[in-house]
Amino acid sequence: MSGNVIMSKPVIGITPEFMRYDHMYRHILASSYTNSVQSAGGVPLILPHIMDPEVNIEYILERIDGLVLSGGRDLNPALYGEEPGPYTKVIQHSRREKTDQTLIKAVLERRMPLLAVCLGCQEVNVALGGSLYQDVHTEIENSKIHRIKDGYAARHQTRLEPDSLVARVVGATEVETNSAHHQAVKELPPGFFPTGWAEDGVIEAFQSEDPDLPLLSVQWHPEMEKDEAVGLNLFRWLVELTTE
Repeated sequence: MSGNVIMSKPVIGITPEFMRYDHMYRHILASSYTNSVQSAGGVPLILPHIMDPEVNIEYILERIDGLVLSGGRDLNPALYGEEPGPYTKVIQHSRREKTDQTLIKAVLERRMPLLAVCLGCQEVNVALGGSLYQDVHTEIENSKIHRIKDGYAARHQTRLEPDSLVARVVGATEVETNSAHHQAVKELPPGFFPTGWAEDGVIEAFQSEDPDLPLLSVQWHPEMEKDEAVGLNLFRWLVELTTE
């Protein structure tokens, strides 16, 4: 044995996409997520969307210290009691839908640190009883600042509630963030309140009324941000919380 001391690092699970590509279904995740977790001091672990989540989720959670819910395609409106609108066309595969919904409820019940990004933010909202705007451009007047076709190039100002969790993590109450979505949080579930808003009023962050619930939920993509305040700081929050 050498004299080196092996320091343990928190294992952070990350949900990937589950989609058909090149004639087969694949789990797909941008390397920006795993890079961000590593830069924040954690060990990333990509979690597959399993065939029987009700049975196997507990085994997975025993092996991770925190969770990142990644972005992705539209959530099935049936989960919040609606039919798909004309702009809800590319819906998540039911296998991801079932796994993520089961994960969210189990993680929050365990009070495991959770960072929810874009679709992940919307998934948490719906899993707890909230609803979504299926298309902000047609459902919210004068809403033209959110874009998918421009990738992460579209940007806007985001106002954060003073002393909210997200404002403390970011270290500011007014920031610039990327925007790569056409759906957004509409109604929040009981026990949760908005803490961040885009210029058009779209909710960009929310949190629990329980100050001890370790949930950071944002509509923008921190893994794609060059500004560490609104990017890497969110992953640092997650990793640091798992080591307390």
